[in-house]
This record gives sequence, C-alpha cells and structure tokens, in this order.
Amino acid sequence: MKHQVIIDKILELWTSSRSILLTWASNLDGDALGCLLALQDLAAAQGKDAVIVNEKPLSTLYDYLGVSGRVLTKVPEKQYDAVFICDTGSFEMLGNVYTDNPELFQLAPIVNVDHHASCYGDVCWSTCGYENTSATMMVARLLEFGFGPQCINKNMATYLLLGLYYDTECFRNANTSAEGYRFAAKMMEFWADHNRLIRNMYQSTLPAYVGLYGEVLAALTPIRDGEGVIGIVTREMLDRRSISIDSLGNELVNDYLRSVKAKYVILLKETGKGGYRMSFRSKDEAYDMRPLAGKFWGGGHRLASGAFSDSFPLDEILDIFKSHIF
Repeated sequence: MKHQVIIDKILELWTSSRSILLTWASNLDGDALGCLLALQDLAAAQGKDAVIVNEKPLSTLYDYLGVSGRVLTKVPEKQYDAVFICDTGSFEMLGNVYTDNPELFQLAPIVNVDHHASCYGDVCWSTCGYENTSATMMVARLLEFGFGPQCINKNMATYLLLGLYYDTECFRNANTSAEGYRFAAKMMEFWADHNRLIRNMYQSTLPAYVGLYGEVLAALTPIRDGEGVIGIVTREMLDRRSISIDSLGNELVNDYLRSVKAKYVILLKETGKGGYRMSFRSKDEAYDMRPLAGKFWGGGHRLASGAFSDSFPLDEILDIFKSHIF
C-alpha cells in the first residue's frame, strides 16, 4: 500500500495513546469534521478518551448530525498522548487552539493527516492527488487497514461520506474522481445515510438565507466584462436577517454564485471586526485562484482558495481584484 510506512507510524501512535486531542482549522470544513467525528467514534469503541476542539462553535449547518455537543471550544486541561490534526494546512490555522496551548503542541506527538500539500508535525501523511479527494478517504483507509472494515459503523460511514460530499460538492467539482465514486459506494455499503446528507446539505436552505443570497446575486460586480464576478455580503445584510457570519457555509459561493456564467467568482463576507473573509472559485483551469488569494496572505487549491484581510478597505480590495491579471 502506498504511504505504508507513514500509516504504520500513525496506527502505532494511535494504538499506544489513551488520551487524544482531535482538532482542525478554525474555518468551517465538513471534510475535517467528518474525519474527527469518525476518529472519536473509533476511540470511544476502543475505550480511549478523545476530545474534539475547535476555536469556534460548530455551525448550526451541522445540527442535523446531532453532534454539536461533541465539539468543544476550549482544550480541557489534562495530559494528551497525541494530537491528531486533519485537513489543515498549518498550525497557525488552528487559531486559539494552537496559540493558547503552546506546551501541549510542544510535548505531545503531532499527527497531520491532509489531502493537500501540507506537511508538519511529528508524523505527516499528506497526499495531493485524486486518489484522496477528501481527507475522510484517508481516514477511512487508516481505519480499514488498522482495524478492519468491521470497525466502521453506520454513523462513522455517514461522517466519512460527509467529507467526500463536502469537498466534491457532491461530485460536481473538478476533483471528482472514479476513486471518489468507489469510496462513496463503499460507505453506502456500510449504511452511510446518503439521503440525510443530501437533504440537509442541498435541500434545506432557510428562507432568511435564500433572501440573503438573492440580495447578493442581484448586486454582483462584474470584472473584465463578465470574465469574473464579485459578490459581497455586508454586516448590515446579516444583521437585518439575524444571520451569523459563522453560520454561512460555502453554499452561497459554491451553489449560487458559481452558477453565474463567468470564468471565476469571488465572494466577500464582511466580519464584525472590519475585515473581510474571501472565497475564490474558478471554473477554468486557466484561472488559478491561489496567486489572487496570496495577495491577502491566503491560499488553497488552484480552483478554490480563500483568504482574510482586515488591512484594506473595501474599495482597495475591489481595485486589487479588478487589476489582477491571470
């Protein structure tokens, strides 16, 4: 098996650990969440103590999973035998989980499992290719090889399938692969709740959010005669509808904004601290989103990147977008 030496090291560390911290980047990500929920279920079945911690409370977008109480916002004070980080590009992306617990990250062995080109920690399993479209595909391989397919129950299979659906937009993204379809079929053989995932991910938009999306789409800013478009979510729009910015997943940019006929789309979301979260999506390989995100110290994939900035006013951000040459 490819990466066998690394997988063996991860399994050895997991087996020898009794207390485990599971964490991921502070930004919302269904792929990482699926990884950590499956690992926590495995730990519980094996009599281990595993806690999931993120800088932010879990978004209400995942209420249908019934797992909100399993994601903590502070690291419990105790000794940890290992830290598992999934689908996260760097320590800094962990936010307060990392900065508020420096001794923990210095003393405990760190395992990094990521299907992007990131590598850090004591044991790094990083792959960047279609064989691992989502990080949950990697975790599933880890579980099956280490403990046999019988260790994956219905709930775990649902969590693992969530990650694949999240990262491929249910097989609509360019990273969709034959291996991804095979993985989905296998998870459904393990009784993953496909219908519940689809219903809640794509067929349960609340009326307030539909109104917000419509307002954003009605005021799109074109770039270069429609080559690209920019959508803006302001604090006033959110406050008027009592919507929290943290409850906004990727539905607006991936499902609605990206449906506009353009080569690439950009979504800006104004935070309460005067900054802007930025999402960049391309529908054409010729338009690499990473350099544009890099202008604001962000990054990601060629076709999907993100950034945050509180250093520029809105008009300057828009000028940078409009002057960028692909």
